[in-house]
Amino acid sequence: MSTKTSPASLLSRPSALRLRVAQCALLVALTLSFALRLFRLDAQSIWVDEGISLHLATSGLAEIVANRAANIHPPLYFFLLKGWVALAGPSIFSARFFSAMASLLQVAAIYAVAHRWLGRPTARVAALLVALSPPSVIYAQEIRGYALLPLVYLALLALTHRLTRTPRNPQSAIRNPQSAIRNPQSAIRNLQSAIRNPQSSWLLLGTVEVVGLYLHYTVFFVVAYVGVWSLLTFWRERRWADLRRWGITQLLVGLASLPWLVAVFLHWPTVQAEAQAGTFLAQPSPLNYLLAQVWVFHLTGLAGVLGRPEFRLLAGLTFLLLAPLLLFRLARPATCRTVARLMAHWLIPLSSALLVWLVRPFSHPRYVTLYAPGLILLAAYLIHPGQKHPTRSPISNLLSAILAISLILLSLLALRAYFFDPAFAKDDVRGVARYLEQVTGPDDLILIPDGDWSLTFVFRGEAPIEMPGLPDEEKTWANLARWTTRRRRVFVMNYRQGIGRDQRGMLPFALEKAGALVKRQSFGDVLVRLYQLDRPVEPPALSPLNARFGPLTLTAGWIGTETPADTALTLALRWRLKETTGHCGLAVRLLDVDGWPLAALDATLLDEQGRPTDRWPAGQETTTYHVLPIPLGIPPLTYTLTLGLYEQTESGPLPLDSLDAQGAPQGQWLNLATVRLTAPQGIAGNPYQTSGPPPLPQPADLAD
Repeated sequence: MSTKTSPASLLSRPSALRLRVAQCALLVALTLSFALRLFRLDAQSIWVDEGISLHLATSGLAEIVANRAANIHPPLYFFLLKGWVALAGPSIFSARFFSAMASLLQVAAIYAVAHRWLGRPTARVAALLVALSPPSVIYAQEIRGYALLPLVYLALLALTHRLTRTPRNPQSAIRNPQSAIRNPQSAIRNLQSAIRNPQSSWLLLGTVEVVGLYLHYTVFFVVAYVGVWSLLTFWRERRWADLRRWGITQLLVGLASLPWLVAVFLHWPTVQAEAQAGTFLAQPSPLNYLLAQVWVFHLTGLAGVLGRPEFRLLAGLTFLLLAPLLLFRLARPATCRTVARLMAHWLIPLSSALLVWLVRPFSHPRYVTLYAPGLILLAAYLIHPGQKHPTRSPISNLLSAILAISLILLSLLALRAYFFDPAFAKDDVRGVARYLEQVTGPDDLILIPDGDWSLTFVFRGEAPIEMPGLPDEEKTWANLARWTTRRRRVFVMNYRQGIGRDQRGMLPFALEKAGALVKRQSFGDVLVRLYQLDRPVEPPALSPLNARFGPLTLTAGWIGTETPADTALTLALRWRLKETTGHCGLAVRLLDVDGWPLAALDATLLDEQGRPTDRWPAGQETTTYHVLPIPLGIPPLTYTLTLGLYEQTESGPLPLDSLDAQGAPQGQWLNLATVRLTAPQGIAGNPYQTSGPPPLPQPADLAD
């Protein structure tokens, strides 16, 4: 008895050998991906952003919403991580495992998309490239949401591709009989797509858009791109029903996103402050450098590798191979349309995302890892365009092979640097934790930067850990006074890069005013300072002053007029800006009786948000805090403390004159106070890292 087989099944069934090869190739790619993403998963130290993620994952839902709204960041990833941590536990390994699984799904997702668009051979190449992709591996090992974003990107592209190519009715799928005869497999797929209910695709598209927007703001550029793509397609093809469905879907997406939009607008001052924070520290990057940075980061996932010649060489070689292959494929009618579409899917959303650097030039390039799969799809198609286009020249074959080798070598080189090069390791707070566990007890206090919970997840000691809450100055003083009522040793952890918001040095001032720095310990880029306090911390009682330097007026101040000779002087100065001015700095000098400077301090005047004076609004008042270490060897005598201001100009510092009430110049230095240095305390190790006093001038002739 014979069994009849339909033509559709005969046309759509691949050979057993090809199917087995495809399955084995995908299995190898998945196995390799899994191994790479779990390799040394907990070897890297937890860092600031990961500490935030773990903290929120172990917090309540209401706290997550409040925290993310206050920080203007979508909350969905932290909801997902909270659910995962509730099942797997709040360890660093389990939390990173969540990202590793999301990254592993990228291999399967890009294989599915490439298989449907470009064919099975191209899909195998794409899966291998993603398996080795450094951005995919690196962000598979971070407790952040970046491993989920490429999945959203691929899903949006795949769903929009499906909706824009679905015919309006089943008859349109086979309205050209000759085309159906020439390519029966395509005709059958179109017919199946036409018969399939499109409502689920629209629902899925809207769901993915909402999920992406609640994961990260950069997804907006992809949503906008696929939206314009759909709109133009439906309008050009007069598919009014699909255009109506698209409009309804986007309306529902907007309504679903409305709660978070309201939260953003309610915190609009925070949005503005976040957008402007630190912009004075960096100039807009030149376009050529910006493009090179994005290109190299797409290939390596590492920031700062442009300074390494091996990465520059391989990245440049990859570009030089990619460019002629692009031109070759674009010149061929059989591949031109596909290459153009893949380039659009990658470059148009990416070019929109580059606007981030125009707002914040110092932003980390990790925000564009979302678009790395677009480059991989394009590169995979250039390397192997599939069985549909078998006609390839020997030159293109050679270029394709070299391109594949170059991409693989660059990936392996980047992964080697990520896993084994200390220059790319995260700041290791685990060493800090072990040190603090050994030297602290329950009567000590540990202060960490605001919003940095990394130490709290690796520290197992008895000493309490607190954040000073520096954005709220009044609350900070109250907290420090309460915490130091019975504690006389305070350990302060901070970073050389200045992570945190103590731009004015308020914390060192407060602790130095109540005691002295007695030890400094370095752990790479992490610093731990130990202060021995003589009394509880209290805010300075500012006394009225009236000293004018151009547009700046010193209205009040507090000066520590007595301190041991091996510690430091402390100053708190209150400034009022009368009118807009340039970038001003402050100079403080400690003079002996002959006017010879024995110690000096130079600092930029910054407000509570870290802005220099050229960004202060007219009428603003700001208190600045300063610590002047006393150089080794200065005898315990009486000295004079003087103050001067200068404006930073293109030709260098320009001293500002001190003015009297009528505006007449009174010289460039103002005598602030007479200070007395007492006997040294005998602090060992020179924790202030000062040198001896400057040498006294030698007279030309000596008297008899």
